Parts: sequence; structure tokens; C-alpha cells
Amino acid sequence: MKNLILLFFILTLAFSACGGGGGEGGEVPGDFWVIDFRGKGSYKKIEAEPITIGTYCDIWVEKGRNIDKTTIIDKIQEKYEETNGIYDKMVANFSVSGPIKIPGTTNDFGGKPMNNILEFADYWGNEDGKLTILIYNIPDDDPYSIVQGYFTDNDIYPTTRYSNKRDMIYMNAEILTNTTQTTAANIAEFCSTLAHEVQHLMNFATSLYTRAKYQTNGDIISFKRMDTWVDEGLSAAAQRVYSGVYDSGRLDWYNKAGMYVYSACGHDASAIPYGNNFFVWESNGFSPDTHGHDYTLDDYATVYLFFQWLRLQAGGGNGIYRDIIISTEPDFKAVVNAVKGKGNYNNTYDVANLNWETLLQDWLIANALNMTSGKYGYMGDATLKNITFHYLAVGAAGSGKWYALPLLPGEGVCSYTSGNYSGNLLSVLYNSKSPSIKHIAVNKTALTWRTTNFYDYGYLISFNKNDNKAGKKEDGVVFNIYPNEPINGLMNIASIANAKSLPAAELYQIKEFPLAAVQPQAELFQADKPFKPQPISAEDMLRRIGHGDGDGDGDVVFEKHDFGKLVRINRDK
Repeated sequence: MKNLILLFFILTLAFSACGGGGGEGGEVPGDFWVIDFRGKGSYKKIEAEPITIGTYCDIWVEKGRNIDKTTIIDKIQEKYEETNGIYDKMVANFSVSGPIKIPGTTNDFGGKPMNNILEFADYWGNEDGKLTILIYNIPDDDPYSIVQGYFTDNDIYPTTRYSNKRDMIYMNAEILTNTTQTTAANIAEFCSTLAHEVQHLMNFATSLYTRAKYQTNGDIISFKRMDTWVDEGLSAAAQRVYSGVYDSGRLDWYNKAGMYVYSACGHDASAIPYGNNFFVWESNGFSPDTHGHDYTLDDYATVYLFFQWLRLQAGGGNGIYRDIIISTEPDFKAVVNAVKGKGNYNNTYDVANLNWETLLQDWLIANALNMTSGKYGYMGDATLKNITFHYLAVGAAGSGKWYALPLLPGEGVCSYTSGNYSGNLLSVLYNSKSPSIKHIAVNKTALTWRTTNFYDYGYLISFNKNDNKAGKKEDGVVFNIYPNEPINGLMNIASIANAKSLPAAELYQIKEFPLAAVQPQAELFQADKPFKPQPISAEDMLRRIGHGDGDGDGDVVFEKHDFGKLVRINRDK
């Protein structure tokens, strides 16, 4: 008998890997347990009907949903199963190569040949040879965000409460009933999201394969989940791998960061100009605004951009994504190792000494210089060559002062350095209280950078090089920022000891480049509500309603269980 043995397990989510637990469920054909994100979140059972039965997927629709079979559901199945469709592209770019066999074990998976990781996921599911796709109205109370789909590993654990006992993806019916765009556009958005969610399923199954510890008889003792930011980055990449186009929503959020506001209070909806990014997914270090929002859209926008930069630096192909997902490492080391294998494009890296600090530094410089070739830019990509350069500066000529800005691991902020600076800057830049903070001076005119003489070079990038996402905030440095005042309600910047306060007339402002690309704020948010709810994971939606574990790893605690031994579905049939 081959068991999945977990002594103590906290159910977590990954873009949408959401958990549940204990009790019975899903045993009646046509009945499914689903998540209701209203209030504090709960499971509920719905009735659904099988609309299409295919070779690689079956599509079920919640009873009572008026979604046409011929013009919509059949089209989705066709796009999933057709040559070079979702299934083919996901297997080609995100799956280990078959046949699948666990090295050092006697496990031959019941003699059933498995050629890719989706077949392996089905082995841990219901072994019907295909994916279940359930379309239902995913309810929530959040006016700013929407859960467009999710995968939950709860369905892989058949003895847990609310398990549907199969490999499956949940998709939001609202995508297909959107009357503001065409049916074809709705289907395209649905399929792009489906590819995103399939990567999450594949990522979890890969964890059971390459990041697991097995007994010699094939029982799983434990496994390592991939960090949320890596998993989300791969799912964001999967959308472009399938569709061939960039996600305008994520790029729009990045490019207009600092210009999106909650109109009722004037607070920024984004903290990207202040250094927030994807590395510490759950706790970005910035106080939520009065509406309690936590700037997770920054995480999605920045991780999307980072994974496109990785692809371009690896020669423009998608092979680097496969190298990341099949890694035995669950965190930044998977990315670094993949770059060592693929990222020495044009001999731009000293592969032997490459580490996370160097990779992060190069990406931050790339966002500032955006050169048309090499690692300090996006290789002249027609879309990404125009991304916004974010930096902080005062509106006047400059204060001649520098101030501290707390940065979590992975965060980096850029500020304008024009002006006369007094005081011992190095005592701030390299003080013992901020051992993980590193500084880079960049010159956008000369397209160069240096690590000394920061005063007159143009811009300073201050970033936290710590590769431990649980690390503490350390003081980075920004120039010309008015001290002891809240920046658009997000946070206070503490002034360095003995620094002179600026007159009130020289309050901060955010400068964006190019300004011409920024829409007026009034067009972005109306009545304290964004023009269109932005997609986030089930994980992040649950965290917003009180289920985050608060340790910065992106995990969500929905319920806790002592599972004991979990027998694989159909093992003894």
C-alpha cells in the first residue's frame, strides 16, 4: 500500500491552492464542495452538470448558470484539447519529461505509464485520465478584486472534509457572462486564466514528484511546496505561454503605480514606487490604507514583470520556466539555478558566482536603465521597453538631505540624487543596523551604474539583498523625501538623526517616467472603487478576510488538521 504520510499539515493555498478539511463531501455525482469568499469564507455544496466530456478534460457547470454549450463551453474544451492548445502548451513548457518514475523506489504507479506531470496529478486524483473543470459563480464581498479561478490541493486528500476527490480546477462563471466585452474576448480571458490555474495544479504535483521524500516502497513522507512568489510567477508566465500576448492588466498596474488612488481618501493603491514587490508576498511592510487593502496587486504586477525579464535574459524562449518548476529547490534557489543553466545568454553572467543578490540587483537596474540589449533591460521588447521608471523625488530643486526607508527582503526603492548633500552618507549606507542593504547609483543618460560616489550620478537604488523572506525590515536610503510625513497615507518615513526637516512647501511628490503614459486619477477610480476589479488568488482573497498566517510566505491557514496517513484515491480498488 502506498500512502501519503503527513504527521501534521496546515492547509495552504497557492494561486489559488486553497485548503479545507475533515468530514465527507463530493461523494454524490454532480455535487461539489466549493469556496464561498463572502464574510469570513466558508465551504458550500453546489449542484453541477457535466456539459462536455473530452479526452483531456470534462467541463461541469453550476446548475442554473445560463452558459451556452455550443458557442462557449464547447469552444473552451476545444481550446484546451486542440493541437497546441492549453494542454499541449502546458505539458511542453511546464512538465517533467516522462516516463515518470521515482528514483530509488519500487513504485511503478501500479504499472500505469505516465508521460507528464498532468498524468501524475491524475494518479493522485481520481485516475479518470483527465482534468475536471468546474464553472461556478465564485462569490466574494471585495469591490476591488475578483477570484477568477483556483486550484485546491484539498481535492488530492480524499479523507479530508470538503475534498472532491479528483484533480480539478475551479473557474468563475462571471468571466463568461461579462457583457462589457465580446464572447470571444470572454473565452480568451477564461482560457488564459485556466492556463494560470493549470500551472498551479502542475506545480503542486511536481512538488509531490521532484520535491518530495519517498520511502523505498513509494510512500511519500513529506514534500516541499514552491514559494508563493515563484508559483505565482510561473502561473503569470503560463498565461503568456498560452496566449502569446502580455497581460495588459498587470503591466497597467505596474506602469501606473503611484497614480492609482482610492478617491475617497486620496491614498495610493500601489506601493511599488516605495519599494514593494513580490519577494515577501504576504507582508509587504506598508500599513494598509483605511480600507484595509494590502497592495497584493503590486506582488502580481512585479512578479509578472520579473518572470518576463527572466525569459528575455534566457534568450526569449520558455525553457527557463520548465527548469524552475522541475527544480528540487522550492524557493529563490530554483530561479537562480535555472538562470545558471539558461541565463548565461551572451555571456552576461559569472555563472559560478551567481546568487540571488546579483539577480535582484540586475533586475532593479534593468527597470531603471531598460537598455535594449544585455541584462540591464528587456532586450528591446516592443512592449516592455516602455515600462514606467519609478522613483521618488521632491518637486523643488532638492533638499540636500537623505532619509531612511524601511525595506523588507527583496524590496528596492529608487530616488533622485540631484542636489548638494551634507553629512556622512556612508555612515548611513553601511551602518551595522542595515547589513542587508545595498546601494547602486545609476545614470540614465550614460546608461551606466556604480557602487560608489552616489551623490551626483542621477539616481540611487537602495535594496534589501537578504534572501530570507522571513527577514526583518532594514533601513534603506532615499534622497530628497520630506521626513516625518505620511506618503499618501501609506507609511511614515523616519528621518535620520540630526537631519534637517524641510519646509512644508517642499512636500514629496511621485514622479513617473514617462508622464504622458499616466491617465488622470479620476479615470482610474470612481466612488472609491477601481474601474474594474483586479484578479487575485483565492489565497490572497482568504488572507484579506482574515486567514493569513502572517509569516511572509504567502500561506493561508483556512483550517488545521492532524491528518495522519492519507491513502491515495483508489489505491485498494
